[in-house]
Amino acid sequence: MRVPVTTPSDTRPRRITTLLLGLGALLVCSVAVLGSYSWLATQTAGAVESRGGQPTPSVWTNLGTLFREALPRQRAADAKSIPQLTFDIKFKNVRKLARKRATALGRGYLIQEEGDYVAANVRVVDGADRYEVRTRIRLKGDFTDHIEGDKWSFRVQVKGGGQILGMRVFSIQHPKVRGYLHEPIFLEHMRSEGVLAPRYRFVRVVVNGNDKGIMALEEHFAKELLESQQRRASVIVRFDEALKWRTLFMMGQEVNFAAPYPLITPFRGGEVEKSPTLQADLRRATGLLRAFLDKTLPPSRVFDPAVTARFLAVCEVWGAEHALVWNNLRFYYNPITGLLEPIAFDANLQDYAFRFISTALVSVFRLGDNVSADWLEDPRIRAPFLRELHRIATQFRGDKVQATFRTREQQLAAIVHAEFPLIAPIPFDFYKLRAERLLHVDDDNLRILPLMPPNYPVLLHAFVRRDPAGWILELYNLVPYPLQIEAVRCEPVVAKAAIALPLTLPPTRDMTAPTPTRIQLTVPDAAADVAVHVTARIPGYPDQRRELRATHYPAIATHAVLPEVGWEEVARLHPYLVRDKDGARLGPGRIQIDRPLVLPSGAALTVAAGTTLAFADGALILCRGALHMTGTAQDPIRLHPTGERWRGVAVLGSGAKCSWSHVQVERTGGLRLGEWQTTGSVMFYECDVQLRDCSIRDNHSEDALNLVRSTFALERVDVIRTTSDAIDMDFCRGVVRGGTIRDAAGDGIDVSGTTIEVDGTAFDGVKDKALSVGEQSTMKVRSVTVRRAGTGVASKDGSKTELRQSTFEEIVHVALMAYVKKPEFGPGTIDAHEVTIRSAKNGVLAQVGSRITVDGRVIQPVELDVDALYKTGHMRKN
Repeated sequence: MRVPVTTPSDTRPRRITTLLLGLGALLVCSVAVLGSYSWLATQTAGAVESRGGQPTPSVWTNLGTLFREALPRQRAADAKSIPQLTFDIKFKNVRKLARKRATALGRGYLIQEEGDYVAANVRVVDGADRYEVRTRIRLKGDFTDHIEGDKWSFRVQVKGGGQILGMRVFSIQHPKVRGYLHEPIFLEHMRSEGVLAPRYRFVRVVVNGNDKGIMALEEHFAKELLESQQRRASVIVRFDEALKWRTLFMMGQEVNFAAPYPLITPFRGGEVEKSPTLQADLRRATGLLRAFLDKTLPPSRVFDPAVTARFLAVCEVWGAEHALVWNNLRFYYNPITGLLEPIAFDANLQDYAFRFISTALVSVFRLGDNVSADWLEDPRIRAPFLRELHRIATQFRGDKVQATFRTREQQLAAIVHAEFPLIAPIPFDFYKLRAERLLHVDDDNLRILPLMPPNYPVLLHAFVRRDPAGWILELYNLVPYPLQIEAVRCEPVVAKAAIALPLTLPPTRDMTAPTPTRIQLTVPDAAADVAVHVTARIPGYPDQRRELRATHYPAIATHAVLPEVGWEEVARLHPYLVRDKDGARLGPGRIQIDRPLVLPSGAALTVAAGTTLAFADGALILCRGALHMTGTAQDPIRLHPTGERWRGVAVLGSGAKCSWSHVQVERTGGLRLGEWQTTGSVMFYECDVQLRDCSIRDNHSEDALNLVRSTFALERVDVIRTTSDAIDMDFCRGVVRGGTIRDAAGDGIDVSGTTIEVDGTAFDGVKDKALSVGEQSTMKVRSVTVRRAGTGVASKDGSKTELRQSTFEEIVHVALMAYVKKPEFGPGTIDAHEVTIRSAKNGVLAQVGSRITVDGRVIQPVELDVDALYKTGHMRKN
């Protein structure tokens, strides 16, 4: 008789048996050999904790937990599909990291210093993708929970042009430091509400052949975070927290002077220093934050009220107090709105979420942190916050959202339980109860509570700035005692402070903003710079005496970046406007506009057929509502300067619909209003745009037509003679039909993060790329003609371009080109059919890794130095 033989398809039952036998042997041997119950309790507690559970002093409770919970979950877990990062670190560099770790463990905290980074190669396996990049890494974290055990936290910076999982700067850390399953779901919730939040995922990490198991990968605050969430490049800033950690570690407690008054620093400072645009954004962001702290501007003129309200509401529903502590706050300066947006980060929900909620707002005020409290003192933030809180809380307690979150938790648990099977599930029933009670919150619930007593290794901040009135010294007393300024020493020595010394600064109450003392300095006109040294002491405390050099700092903003106007002011400045129920009307006829035409927020503007708007130099239209200009072929609408140039039209619409027909825009020079400046001459931001039979001629700015985060339909739109790009679109969706783009010194149509169709458009005399498709865009092109262009179609950085029935002639460099400029996005592709290339230096060119097919035939890729093309080659900007 034949006996069937079965082969096990999974070794996990065998591992379970081994674990059972091992635990039994551990119990017998421990009791028999050591006779120590406490030793056995320590071992079983360690086994529970290493699997993500909460150990107890009881051996039997811990063993019961392991048998009852860990083994069933371990059988069902599977983490094979997650990416794997293998770090190859030279021995000398491992020793350097180990010495740094040993020092930190001895102190009880980790201090970051210059020179901490070491080189490491990282091999990445992400599904079918396998690649290797060069990086530099250092230990990461403030407390030793980041470096205990063998899962050390690292900050990773990718070198050269590489990327890892679409990121160039990120951290890897033990999943427990962010609460295992809570953090990724919290951050995803933030992103779903349009609030910036770093990407967060689980990976398997191997270091020099040692499998470290599952770790959490958290994106750092770099440009890739902004690009991945459809934000234009700008700065991310924070309140400098160095003093907080210094005093906490030295004194054992947080103290008053470590609060955010008012040191402000950017992330990726080296990149900011290299870019005049980013430097300007940093000045604006710093000035706005200083105005907030100084109470020169209300919070709603510094921070985007809608985004800030949603950020606070999501934090409140989750009980994310930790994300609201001032040293965890990060802010993105939006150069289009001229406002700051908070970035969600470090919710730490495993420690903060499970607290009973009363009618007082736990998350915002329980810590006594004045930043989030001050936000809600502004009714233009408090009112939308309460609306958003009630909306999100209502959704959160609903079955649909609960099911979505539970499904996501199960997906993440299937990964994490492979190594940490004792992790408790997220208590969604608690959050549901929390959401239920939050529906009763109103203005009467807002309370501010005091914080901790102080200690004073630092006494004051000193800043020196130059403004039209001359040099100013600013002094901030950070302690709740009178502070005596003993000396103010200037360099050059001929500079003097117009004060009598000693000068006494009033005390600052704990956790309140200090009142600045501003002192005029007398500085010779020939002095290009001045250094100021200040000596201060607390009277009666001999050891409380400090000398410091004043920091050069941007001036406090005296007004918001974009003006806020009312109808009374508009009527006085622009008497030719006719009010109607939705806003205002212009025309018909000729109207002279001598100054910027700025409309109140939400107001619509309608321009009648047959209207000619003649703009003085420096005049523009800024509309934060719908803008309709409906001309006809017989009675077009014309916008032109009275002199050489005017500044253009900006519509910041927040979803407003804008329809233009038969509009002629002539001789624009670029949008600029005070400190606010953007790249286009005609710009639509967050609008539904329809342009038909329109033209833009003789533009002198970076983009003639710029659309950002908008939907659009452009029909027969001509852009003739522009000094850079004709049409630039960022994070948009829509169609371009017909029209002509002629004599553009830059690109014809340049898109990033955009889904677009181009049908029947003619390009003639485009110096750079007729169609530039980048940053994970999707473009479908049909029946276009490209004549006299530098490059016909360039598809790059994760973009996909489909090209049909189109003609290219007199192409200076390449007709069709696919390559990678930004490695974090990946390769570009072009799928071409029925394409005619009559004359081109290079017909089709695909970089290795990118892909071009022509009528189903794959073009052989070649090695291509893209950086050289942009720095010194034919794609270099003049």
